[in-house]
Amino acid sequence: MFRLPIVFLICIFVCMHLRAQLTLPETDTVSRVAISGELNTSIKDKNKVLITWPSIDTISIDYYSLERKTNDFEYELVGVIKRDSLLKDYQWFDEAAPVGRHHYRLFIVTREGQKSLYASSQVIMPGATDIKFYPNPVENVLIIRSSYPLDVMILDGQGMIRVPMFQVNGLYTLNVSQLRKGVYYIRFQNKLTGIVSQERLVKN
Repeated sequence: MFRLPIVFLICIFVCMHLRAQLTLPETDTVSRVAISGELNTSIKDKNKVLITWPSIDTISIDYYSLERKTNDFEYELVGVIKRDSLLKDYQWFDEAAPVGRHHYRLFIVTREGQKSLYASSQVIMPGATDIKFYPNPVENVLIIRSSYPLDVMILDGQGMIRVPMFQVNGLYTLNVSQLRKGVYYIRFQNKLTGIVSQERLVKN
């Protein structure tokens, strides 16, 4: 009458014993790459971006993968750099960077195929299409276009402010009918980099 429960208990005991024997200790056979570093970007020869970073000797790196995102577009692969054990620092030229704001991110890829983000940086490539203002000479309305945010003001030939500072980000129209005829200077300050530029403006 009690044979079935006893057999059932024996089966449970045997199964638990076998499970304990077959359970292996946890091992960290695959370690994730967790490392961060420095990525430097600078503009060279007015139309090239130089990217530099220090060598990494702590892990078995196979190669570096470099991606670029321009303005609001998606990231794209622009370079694959093989690891060189003799180099202390790496440098790579982006010779096809268009005008605009560029975000770069560098990945390291190990011999085991593990990929991890190492560092990121950004740079703005200036160009003729960055800032436009027209017509010049102007009579009543001045149109200003910019691909990045600007602080703008207009000064006369003596450096006196005639149009106080205003902000431009994209397309902006400015009424300049109150200005007297003559030569003025329109001053732009890039709000992202702090770079200041100035152009001649003629009022008819």
